[in-house]
Amino acid sequence: MTHSPNTKYRWVLAIILLATISSVAFGEGSVPRLEADMETTLALDFTDTTVRAVYETLGETAGIQFVFHDEVDLEELVSLSLSDVSLREVLVLLTDKLGYLNAVRGPRTMFVAPNTRPMRQIYTPQGIQVFHLSHASPEVVITALRSML
Repeated sequence: MTHSPNTKYRWVLAIILLATISSVAFGEGSVPRLEADMETTLALDFTDTTVRAVYETLGETAGIQFVFHDEVDLEELVSLSLSDVSLREVLVLLTDKLGYLNAVRGPRTMFVAPNTRPMRQIYTPQGIQVFHLSHASPEVVITALRSML
């Protein structure tokens, strides 16, 4: 039995869409969310304290576990004095001051790595874009897929 070219393209498109839908439905590629209250205000005062101690204190206060990349210098000394600042702002200030990248790895786990291009490519979540193809012709869809791949 032979199929017309349009039928073949529709089957290819259907298989691609089913693979995409199943990966989304089963949670593959989903971005983990931190369950900590990011708007909790904190008061922190550190003078010549190690990075390890700063993150341990922050983790105990916010209920977050920090996991560190091998290249993070945990013995580096840091001085930091903040009052009435949200957890979100503290994390941003720490990453800016120390040059680290925070990546959420679970509801209560955050991974800390050096803020370099290779680390950002590995640990920064990728975006997903949805294309609605209900009125597109198979030829247009195939051309678009070929240009993306």
